[in-house]
Amino acid sequence: MRPSNWRFLDIGFVGAYEQPFLHLTLRRENPENHIIGIDNHIKGVLESRLPNTLTADAGIMPFKNESFDGVLLLEVLEHLYCPLPTLFECWRVLRPGGEIIITTPNAWSWLNFLRCWMLGALASRVQRDVYRLYLGDADHKHFYDPLSLMNLLDDAGFRTTSIKTKNHAIPGLRRYFRVCDLIDWRFYPMNRLGAYVCLTASKANPPRIAH
Repeated sequence: MRPSNWRFLDIGFVGAYEQPFLHLTLRRENPENHIIGIDNHIKGVLESRLPNTLTADAGIMPFKNESFDGVLLLEVLEHLYCPLPTLFECWRVLRPGGEIIITTPNAWSWLNFLRCWMLGALASRVQRDVYRLYLGDADHKHFYDPLSLMNLLDDAGFRTTSIKTKNHAIPGLRRYFRVCDLIDWRFYPMNRLGAYVCLTASKANPPRIAH
């Protein structure tokens, strides 16, 4: 049974736009939960001036073992060259049965596949602007497909309990048809081809890989 007042850790709360919009939304919509935010973006942390937030490296977090009921990794993993140290730390600070929630761009997104891989300009090597566009951002280091992400979490000591993809809309149409923001195709195979992977996993056995 879940506790009535969850203690959450929001990793990377500042966000890519240096504005903690999602973190503020979580605080507003879940006032009964205690939310702590960490980010390695010193300027963003200082400027946000939010309570219970601090500058920290997710690979070496300043928290005791089993300190949290839930960990949020929202749009974080794709920015890391090596995600395992962060996932090991998430496993360490989670209480037994605690959950980790992850969102990350989907390598199997139909739109990116068609736009960048199938239709992208090709020379003797794939041009840099093509694969940067495919990754979605100049700071993105990796692109995860759902199965490789589940395998990574399994090695880090987590058991995936839920996985889905979201956001199937065509970006150019949003300007004219706001309903495109609401598209959520639940039927196979479209339910696996959305732009973002949304995954929930629970703390299970100790990590398979020594750290």
